[in-house]
Parts: sequence; C-alpha cells; structure tokens
Amino acid sequence: KCKVLIPADAAEAYKADNTWTAFKALCPVDIDNIFVADSIAYVINEEKDAYTVVGSMHYGVAAELTIPETMTDEATGIELPVKNIMPYAFLANTEIETLDIKSAGVISNNAFQGCNSLQILTLGEAIDSLGNEAFLSCTKVDSIACMSLDPPTCGKDALKDVKKKSCRLSIPFGTLEVYKVA
Repeated sequence: KCKVLIPADAAEAYKADNTWTAFKALCPVDIDNIFVADSIAYVINEEKDAYTVVGSMHYGVAAELTIPETMTDEATGIELPVKNIMPYAFLANTEIETLDIKSAGVISNNAFQGCNSLQILTLGEAIDSLGNEAFLSCTKVDSIACMSLDPPTCGKDALKDVKKKSCRLSIPFGTLEVYKVA
C-alpha cells in the first residue's frame, strides 16, 4: 500500500526493474516541481495550466480536509486551478473524516482507497469522474453531497464499500432523475 513518487522521466525504468514492480502505487511526477500547502502536495501539470493533487507527503492531514478550487505556489506566486487528483494520492490515510473536494476534473484510481475514517464526502460541481476503486474500503462514509448537475461517471468499484442503503446522498434540486439513471 506504499505510494512511491518516482521521476516522470524514469517511470519506464522503474516499472521494468523487478525490485520496484512489487509496489502497486508507483506514481510518476515532476518531483522538482512539487510544493506543499496545508498538508497537501501539488505539482503543476504538463500543460502548465493547472495543479494536480499528488497527495499528502506525510501523515498529519487534517481530519477535515478541503481540496481547493485554486492554489498558489508560494515560491513562484503562480495561482492556477486545481484539476485532478493523482492515483493513490491519499491511500490508506486514516486521519481524514470529512472531505470537501472543490477541485475540478478526475479523482483518479485508488485516490482515497482505504480512508476508513472518512464519513462525510462532498464532491464539487466540477468533478467529472471517479476512477476505479477511488473510494474502495471507505466503509464509514454515511453522507455524500454531489454538487454537479451532471453526475460524475464512476469507474469500477469507485464507491464499492460505501453502504448505499444507509448513506445519505444529497444532489442539486431537479437532478433526481438524472442521478437515478446514472
């Protein structure tokens, strides 16, 4: 379950080396451009038009975690929107109880897998999709607020262990039929 950040330009070499293939969560990133703000690590994307959430570089993430809509790298002063959350970003982080995702784009595969203290989840209006197993093993989730008028698409087992019969799902007024179909 260990997330390993590796240099993006060396990803193929790591994946070919038998020592590293045992790690399920090899995450290629531009390591030189990672910065941390409010316990969350970010990196600028390839297009240089948004930040991607890498995850927490250490435990100590607040029990009430908010992933913002925009972020400013204090070293460079560049403010950009936050788009996408990397695979395995918060894998097995048991400190997060409330999660408010205001960012846009994709919550990648396994991003919050094993966050088994997570109870309240808010998905912002600009979330497009939840990757495979994005919230797998998040068994304590009892409230989800999805702010998007269009339901985000869900990959395989994205919300598998959420107790759907008892979890309260809040959606925008007038979208009930769209969400039922999704």
